[in-house]
Amino acid sequence: MSQNQNFQQQELSGRDFRQAHLQNADFSGALLENAEFEQADLRSAIFKGSLLKGANLQKANLENAILTGADLTHSNLKGANLRGVSFFNALLKQTHLEGADLTGADLEGVCLEDSHLENANLAQVDITHEGYQMAPQGNPATIRKNDFSGARFENAQMEIPTLEANQYQHAYYDNTTRFPEGFNPQDYQMIKDEE
Repeated sequence: MSQNQNFQQQELSGRDFRQAHLQNADFSGALLENAEFEQADLRSAIFKGSLLKGANLQKANLENAILTGADLTHSNLKGANLRGVSFFNALLKQTHLEGADLTGADLEGVCLEDSHLENANLAQVDITHEGYQMAPQGNPATIRKNDFSGARFENAQMEIPTLEANQYQHAYYDNTTRFPEGFNPQDYQMIKDEE
């Protein structure tokens, strides 16, 4: 598959895109339930409003991709490169993000619920309550019942009211990580990275 392909509004459920080269491809509004994107190169691809329920994006490279308003419920993003990805108003319920790199990802207005982020890298992620209250569609972020065990939160802005409703055993933070007032990371078995 070549670069700059247009898949807008297409029915592509169950389609096999494994190891495909789809940089800058436009999947806006596409139906991609249970599609296979394992190890695909999707750098800067656009998935605005796409339905990706149950999609397999394991170890895919989605650096700087746009997943605004996408539904990734039950999707597999284990080990994926999600650096700089926009998840603005995306739905990530029961999503597998174990070992994924979300450095600098935009999580404004995201619904991240009952998902697995064990050993994920969330460095430089901004999860502040103020940004979510001001989301254009009025959707405050929902981040609860997630497993962040072993995740990395260096230089992350974690000021949201539902922070306590997650698991953080052996997750890492540093002096630049900002938590909500009254949240003590050590109460959740988080580890301060002194490096």
